[in-house]
Amino acid sequence: MNFYTVKLAPDAAELSRLKEELQSVGLSWTERLDRKYDAADLRSAPLVRLIVRRKEEGYGGPTYGTTYDLAEACPTCGTGAIQTSPLRLDPTQIPESGAIFETLDGELLVSRAVARELGGLTGVELNQAETAGGGRMDWFQVIPLAHMPRMASSTKGLRRWKPCSTCDRDGYFEGTEPLEAAYRAHNLPEELHDFYSTWERFGKSVLRAPFHESSFANPLILVSARAQDILAAASKAVEFVPVTLEDSSE
Repeated sequence: MNFYTVKLAPDAAELSRLKEELQSVGLSWTERLDRKYDAADLRSAPLVRLIVRRKEEGYGGPTYGTTYDLAEACPTCGTGAIQTSPLRLDPTQIPESGAIFETLDGELLVSRAVARELGGLTGVELNQAETAGGGRMDWFQVIPLAHMPRMASSTKGLRRWKPCSTCDRDGYFEGTEPLEAAYRAHNLPEELHDFYSTWERFGKSVLRAPFHESSFANPLILVSARAQDILAAASKAVEFVPVTLEDSSE
C-alpha cells in the first residue's frame, strides 16, 4: 500500500477537486491542518512547544540497557518511570552528525555544541548518551526538570486513544489540527523556567518482561524564548507552537 502527502492551502480550489477525484474512485484520505506562526506570535508566548521536523532514529527507552526507577511509576503501564542512567543507544541506528534529533521512543538529543549553549538555561539537565557497552557518545539527552500541570480544557488539537485505565496519563496524541496547549496561569509560578515537560504523556506505555522490551510514553517539551533562539539557530529542523496562559478569571 502506498501513501502520498499533498500540501495545499485549506481554501485552495485544487483541494476540493482532489477530494472529489478521490471520492469518485473510492479512495480514502486523511486531512491535517498545519498553521504557520510568525515571529510576533512566538515572541509574545510565555512558552512554546518544541517540534523536531526530522525523522526519528534509533530505539531509546530501556531497549539497550537504560535503567529506570519504577517506584513511583504506574504499576500497570509504567508511565512515570524515572530514568536513572544515561540513555543507551545503538550507535549504528542514530545520526553521525547534525544538531538535534529524536529517538523512536521520543527522547530528545542534541549535539555537544548545542548542549554547551543550553547549559546555562534553567529547568533542564543535559546527560551524555552512551552505547550499550557504556561508551560515551557525542549526543546529549535533553531532560526537562520542571513539569507543567495538566493542560486546560481549552487546549486545541489533543486526542486520546486507549489511555491506561489505572493512571490515565498516557494515550495522548496530536489530532488533525496542530496541538496548541493552554494552561491556567494561576497554576504556574510567576517566573518560568526555560524548559518544561508536559504532565500528559504522548504515545502508549507498555511494561513487558523482559524489561528491555518495555516502552514508555514521553511528554512534550516546552521552552522559553531563550531556548527557542538557541535551538532555532542550531537547526532548521525545529519548529515552535505558542503556548497560551489563561487568566484565572477566564
